[in-house]
Amino acid sequence: MSPVTQTATAVRTGTGRILVMDDEEAIRRLLGLMMQQLGYEVQCASDGAEAVELFKRATVSGHGFDGVLLDLTVPGRMGGKEAAAELRRIDPSAKLIVSRRLCRRTNLGRISEIRV
Repeated sequence: MSPVTQTATAVRTGTGRILVMDDEEAIRRLLGLMMQQLGYEVQCASDGAEAVELFKRATVSGHGFDGVLLDLTVPGRMGGKEAAAELRRIDPSAKLIVSRRLCRRTNLGRISEIRV
């Protein structure tokens, strides 16, 4: 039997400013570190309201974000769906990614209802 070989895939890097919003500190840190390793400048927020405020300040200062990663669900606070709507009002061309950790009880059909 011959050994299995696998070709290494080059990791794409980039530049720019990324805003990461997640209510879990460990997730924020992980995403922040990953994005920094890929060459991005990262700012983090713990909920949608903080993300909207950081986004507004960055836009006004002329140093806006090139992309925003948002956690869909933040219990008891503004989550990604609401934040995305606010961010779109501030900048209709904002590049947004809204994510949700999936578990057995997640209704996948509801995810397709979200319009960002």
